[in-house]
Amino acid sequence: MSLKTSKVPQKWKFANLLPLPKESPLNSCNQLRPISLTDIIMRLFEKCVYKSEIEPITRNNIGPDQFAYKKGQNSTMALIKSQHQWLEWLDKNANYVRVLSFDFSKAFDSVPHDLLFEKVKKLPINPYVVNWLISFLENRIQRVMVDGMVTEYLYINRGVPQSTVLGPVLFSIMVDDIKTADPSNALVKFADDLTLGVPGNESGDTSRSEAACLQDWAEENRMPLNLEKTYEMVVRRHTSVVLPELIPSIKRKTWLKLLGVTLQDNPCNWDLHFEEMLKKAS
Repeated sequence: MSLKTSKVPQKWKFANLLPLPKESPLNSCNQLRPISLTDIIMRLFEKCVYKSEIEPITRNNIGPDQFAYKKGQNSTMALIKSQHQWLEWLDKNANYVRVLSFDFSKAFDSVPHDLLFEKVKKLPINPYVVNWLISFLENRIQRVMVDGMVTEYLYINRGVPQSTVLGPVLFSIMVDDIKTADPSNALVKFADDLTLGVPGNESGDTSRSEAACLQDWAEENRMPLNLEKTYEMVVRRHTSVVLPELIPSIKRKTWLKLLGVTLQDNPCNWDLHFEEMLKKAS
């Protein structure tokens, strides 16, 4: 009945928000990830809608550069895709590869509903399902629960709820139109993690224009980038290769942690990742 009328009952939209630490030890509130505990019936209904109406559409309409929330894709495949491309460039005519890791400020919470709805409507989804998705996001109500303390309920007018069935898929739709300015470069997405690879040689590279295009997308879509967590690593086989000039506002590191794996600027060096694994095992 809910799907036929394109209306989600208001009582299904209530959520308890649990702030969980992204990493340990916790040093700042910015290291907390909000997890939504939603109505059980709502979650079951989401699964039904996703399997019957959404997944068959997004399977063929979400770009191959997105590796999250897709059947047959995972973080391992995203890492393999990235590294394979970098090494292929170095084996051919690239002296180095600039790897840029971009981070959005509160990515899931900052999604503007009006822009998301426009993108959903462009997909070949049944109109009544589109209206149901709009109802799913509108007038959501949530409160925060911490150590037995509970805040008052507040209405939420932007963002997609994490830990729901449809929230991550809707986020993938939101960022699907992020593409490289130069098709010879490579962008790999895993939810809100964006990794851009740009080959370079003596004549330079196109990383500055790529970074500018992504910044423009972020401004146009009202999803600001977190430049404090946006980094660059220059991958090269030999240290004799001269490093390119820095990109303004983007910090350079000799290693990057991508999807839980520590990668170094020497693609054959895995020492930092092994050290981290040994520390966790001890």
